[in-house]
Amino acid sequence: MSSIAEKFKLQSIQHARAGDSATELDILPTAGVRTISVVCQITTGHGTAMIMTLSTADDAAGTNTAVLTENVPVYLNGVRQTDAKACTIPNTYNGLGLLKNFVVFEVPANIIPTGKYLGIHLTAGGNSGNILSAVAVEDTYYKG
Repeated sequence: MSSIAEKFKLQSIQHARAGDSATELDILPTAGVRTISVVCQITTGHGTAMIMTLSTADDAAGTNTAVLTENVPVYLNGVRQTDAKACTIPNTYNGLGLLKNFVVFEVPANIIPTGKYLGIHLTAGGNSGNILSAVAVEDTYYKG
């Protein structure tokens, strides 16, 4: 029997923080992993739809950011979306409170150029009233 800790490596991309339009988060993938699940939790506190986009960069600061070159499986609140490089989090604020959304991007590690960082960034609709956190779950069990 194996445990989650044996099968997966977790990397914090971002602890909970305000998600404004300048938010960009990057991690260096572990060499040899097969897939990376980028799991994001967004608490919507502002009535504007947000767009989260996958990217690559030269470093953790996001130098030379470029949108990921291939579409990947995307899940919004557990529902499979059309494969894409981005996900739109709908305008779900109804004035009665906050709504939590989960977005999962399933990224094959072989589409990330060697030495590049994998990142997510808000390309539209960010607002300090939204709270964003993200973690990368790397499949190390079938490490190549």
